[in-house]
Amino acid sequence: MAKGLLERFLRDAGLSEKIKVDSAGTGGYTGIAASENTVKVMEEESLDVSVHSGKGLTDELLRRSDLIFVMERTHKNIIVNQFHIMGERIRLLKEDEDITDPMGRSLEEYRRIKNIIKDQIENIFLELFKKDM
Repeated sequence: MAKGLLERFLRDAGLSEKIKVDSAGTGGYTGIAASENTVKVMEEESLDVSVHSGKGLTDELLRRSDLIFVMERTHKNIIVNQFHIMGERIRLLKEDEDITDPMGRSLEEYRRIKNIIKDQIENIFLELFKKDM
């Protein structure tokens, strides 16, 4: 959800060619499609994530990333401890608070999480890219 929402902000601001967004997980869900509820809530945002395929973090992906946003503190700890990436490049998407994965929960919970992510993406977008607009 976060990747799709940030890509839209970048596209709308004309920054898609300058800034690339990627998504990878710490849980080893390589090849897993977006859940049905994820697809539904993103369709409500006019975003199609139906072709999304999950992938795991790699050293290469992390090395070429200027900023790394994570949903939970445990994700940050995994990146720091397993990949030895310095913490200053890693930020929680919602400062000082985990955003829990809604996997397996109701459509309403997916909407609630999507709205939290959307608000945080907008805040981060404005913080990082407003000067480029």
